[in-house]
Amino acid sequence: MKVILETGALKTASNIKKASILSMYSGADFIKTSTGKQQPAATPEAALVMCQAIKEYHELTGIKVGFKPAGGINCVNDALIYYTIVKEVLGEEWLNNELFRLGTLPHNPDTRLALLLPPYRAKKPAKKEPFPYSHTSLAKHTLYHHSAW
Repeated sequence: MKVILETGALKTASNIKKASILSMYSGADFIKTSTGKQQPAATPEAALVMCQAIKEYHELTGIKVGFKPAGGINCVNDALIYYTIVKEVLGEEWLNNELFRLGTLPHNPDTRLALLLPPYRAKKPAKKEPFPYSHTSLAKHTLYHHSAW
């Protein structure tokens, strides 16, 4: 279950941490900063607090919870900030598509890089045709070809 916190509405680090912990103890396997529709959306400060809460929860329970910053990620530099927070707080074992995802707009060339997607993005197929790539296979392909990150 993914829980969206709307960290901009929570305002304080204390509230963000409490909401993160409550979400995880309630069964969330992924916590997300925001829908991106409310401002502020994802902020590095909120991401840091949420990742610290995930780390504490993992140390106490042994359960890994995923993290997704969303909203306000508009370029590669923004993505690198969140990547660095996850790497430094949670470690490299969180740097995979099962535990770390970025919420951004894939039609923008800069955010396509931030999403670690290849430059080509297939057009949306007609309703009757299945999408040629699953989300998982596309993410694995992307992580493999961009492992220098």
